[in-house]
Amino acid sequence: VYSSYFLEEFETLFIGTGDGMAIIDPESTEVIRFWEPANLFSVYPNPFLINDYNQINSDGHVRFIYNNPNHKKGKIDIFDFSMDRVVQLTDYHFIGSESEIIWNGKNQYGAKVANGVYFCRLSLASKYYWTKLAVIN
Repeated sequence: VYSSYFLEEFETLFIGTGDGMAIIDPESTEVIRFWEPANLFSVYPNPFLINDYNQINSDGHVRFIYNNPNHKKGKIDIFDFSMDRVVQLTDYHFIGSESEIIWNGKNQYGAKVANGVYFCRLSLASKYYWTKLAVIN
């Protein structure tokens, strides 16, 4: 959380984070993200600076966002430039009609990946979708 402000007159709490803003009042909660909704499969931020962006407990993270109105289980395989699988991600979260999977930039053994371009494959409902991610240490 970067900042928060409670507007007493309207009983509304505003919370600002690196991902956007949350507005909480007695009637509703609204989360406003500062990136555009996923067209089909996208990654943010890209390029991903592991040591600089979205730090949580000294771990950077990048978000994979994909259109998923039917809330099907998806998984993402990340491959290096030689198409060797680096890691498989399966821990997804639903956000309305989209899903997101967060990656900390580490391989399956817990080591930070090297600089370079990574190919990311979403497997969803027996179909594959691809995107690229540039990683900078």
